Amino acid sequence: MKTHEIIKIGHKIIEELQKSCISMTDCSFIGMYEEYEKLLSDGSKKTLAVSYLAKKYFISERRVWYLIKKFEKECTIGAS
Repeated sequence: MKTHEIIKIGHKIIEELQKSCISMTDCSFIGMYEEYEKLLSDGSKKTLAVSYLAKKYFISERRVWYLIKKFEKECTIGAS
């Protein structure tokens, strides 16, 4: 399958994601956020969980905090 065919299939979803300020690169961090939630439910402190995830995913702690805040934000799909 060619790139334009894949885009054609999912273009409506992609447009809605863009309208909601959701980046395609955010998809690669869904697992990290799920792991963050699991660490918290297991009793870890937020700062320790963030530090652990930053090291595991090779990103800065600031970036982890940014992504957590972004994923916890209420989504406004289709808002103009």
